[in-house]
Formats: sequence, structure tokens, C-alpha cells
Amino acid sequence: MDFFRKLLIVLLCSLLIGSTLADDSTDLQNCKCFEEFDAVNENGITFCRGKKNFRIFGCGEEKPPLCRCKLGGEEVVLDLGELHCIGLMTQYDDLKCEPKEEWNAYFERHPERNLYN
Repeated sequence: MDFFRKLLIVLLCSLLIGSTLADDSTDLQNCKCFEEFDAVNENGITFCRGKKNFRIFGCGEEKPPLCRCKLGGEEVVLDLGELHCIGLMTQYDDLKCEPKEEWNAYFERHPERNLYN
């Protein structure tokens, strides 16, 4: 009887560990990211990370519009995932992306993404 009890405990632990590992891979496979972003799982948290700019978005999150900025009056389109006209080496004419109406609507739905009011 004691042998069967130990065997049952080992089987239950194996099943629990196996289902936990399977959940992580399933989360990674079910994570919907937009183009130019990859699903990543770090420390048990699954999210989308940009291939170019390493920006982070949640799985299944709404894709932001492309950020169009002005540099000396000329339009510059930033990489997908950029939310404001900010660059390390570039000072754009305005902090806010164009078209402003589209971005205002996006930030109304996602106020946590609007860093500069």
C-alpha cells in the first residue's frame, strides 16, 4: 500500500510539472503579436517585443498607428511601436505623432501608452 501511495505522489507531481511547462509553451504559441514583433516568454510572463526597437506590447494588444513625425518640415515615418516623435540623436519638430486625430483616439483607448500629454 505504501508503494502505491508513493507512486501516486510521483505521478501527480510529474503531471503537475508537465502541465505547468505545457502552459508556458501554449501561452507563447497563443500570443498574438503584430508584424515586426515576436512573442517572448521571460520569467513566466509572455509578451510581444519589437524586433527593431525592442518596444514591449501585451499579447493581442491593439496595433498602434504608424508614428509620422516632421523633421525640418519633411515627414519621417518611425518604426511600428514608436508612440512619440522622440529620438536620441534627432529632435523632431513636435513630440506628438501625426495624424493627431488617429493618435488621440488611440491614446483614449490606451492612456497608459501616452507618455507626453
